[in-house]
Amino acid sequence: MYRSTEMMKDVVIRTSDDISGKIEQFYFDNNNWAIRYIVIVTGSLLSKERKLLSPLAVQSIGPDGVLVNITAAQLRRSPDIDTEQPVSRQKEQEIHTHYRWPYYWDDPNYASKFGTDLYPGSNVNQNAPDDIERYNEKSRKQDMERECEPQKSCLRSTKEVTGYTVVAQDMEMGSVKDFLFDDEKWILRFIILETGSILSRKKIILASQWSQKIEWRTNRTYFDINPTIIEQGPRYESGMPISREFESRLFDYYHKPYNW
Repeated sequence: MYRSTEMMKDVVIRTSDDISGKIEQFYFDNNNWAIRYIVIVTGSLLSKERKLLSPLAVQSIGPDGVLVNITAAQLRRSPDIDTEQPVSRQKEQEIHTHYRWPYYWDDPNYASKFGTDLYPGSNVNQNAPDDIERYNEKSRKQDMERECEPQKSCLRSTKEVTGYTVVAQDMEMGSVKDFLFDDEKWILRFIILETGSILSRKKIILASQWSQKIEWRTNRTYFDINPTIIEQGPRYESGMPISREFESRLFDYYHKPYNW
């Protein structure tokens, strides 16, 4: 099922023993659009804290919120993050060590795959802490051996990219309004483009994999698609279900190969 990142804002997180926060945004991997973390806001109005949860922790998403397989105490004791600063690889290691999650970035093919690494299909047994610790210890040793090559995180936030200008063959088309993600494989599959004037705004749906690049310095994302074709492309209405039939028509319209 595809879900809107905008509509997931403020959805409650239900730990195994409590309601422990609300979703604020998502961090995704700019190599392959895989969602690596959910940003959770916890605490009171005067003392908010932000925590990261991997999709590995998610058991289900339902009308009562997102159920995760950790306790409120585990979440409370996990490292805080500052969303105004980039998430370092060191911070990721601290978080993964706290929860005993495997390191996704040490799959040699992770950057070339279109998401899906570790959720699901990991070659690490998530229910075997000893296996995970051996896997992570090997990873830490490898990092130390190549410490002269800084290990950079490749995370970007949906909150940051929402509002970026969409450029098609040098023409500004509008701005990123939303993302749709696959809640089984945890990949940002679609970008929702808002275009038009105030009185005639419309939303157009584009597959994220068609983006040539995101230029962080200028807050732009680029597509090598004719602007007129995009203008006349399939529309998106907030909350509309995305069926396989709709996906097929969308990919056929843009003459793009299917990704399923």
